[in-house]
Amino acid sequence: MDLLRRYLQAVGTYLPKSQQDDILKELGENLRSQMEDKEAELGRPLNEDEVAAILKKHGHPMFVAAHYRQTRHLIGSTLFPVYWFVMKIILGIVGFGYSVSALVLIAQGKGILEVLGTIFSYAGAVLPTFAWVTIIFAMLDIGNNKFHLLEKVTRDSNDKFDPRTLPALRPASDSPDSKPLLQRRVPALVDSRESDPQTGVVYGTGAGGPGR
Repeated sequence: MDLLRRYLQAVGTYLPKSQQDDILKELGENLRSQMEDKEAELGRPLNEDEVAAILKKHGHPMFVAAHYRQTRHLIGSTLFPVYWFVMKIILGIVGFGYSVSALVLIAQGKGILEVLGTIFSYAGAVLPTFAWVTIIFAMLDIGNNKFHLLEKVTRDSNDKFDPRTLPALRPASDSPDSKPLLQRRVPALVDSRESDPQTGVVYGTGAGGPGR
């Protein structure tokens, strides 16, 4: 189900890498179970609109991720995905600005110490930026807990959410763990064999192959 995979991918973008596998596995099994129940009720496979309706009912990926995240003491799980998203954008913009400044100094032929000073200035700008963003979101979190400010935003986001507009699936990773079992075994099988350059006969200890 391509739409389900895109939904899980979107949820995963708001989760820490250390929790992604377990949470996405649990969420995927839950959603597949709901879809299978619906298929059994209808007596046929679900079409894309019906799959989208189940995903829409489950909610926007950001708020779903917030529900699964471990509780944060300073910033609650509801706001934390937004906080972390904003933090990465702001630090990225600041970093880009300092990188441009360093490149301009290099182009002007400035000394290495001056260039390094600009780079180290970025490190000095990170801490106050991190602190101010954290303070602002901590205050928002306190206000949200007291006045439930995000309830309407969450409802509106879920009402407007259309799973069919989710980003396309990213290319599969080239890591060994992501490859099918057969693909992972074939290179090892080939590497364990040798061929006689004159006869072309292949010798080796691979499964099913003769030994010397």
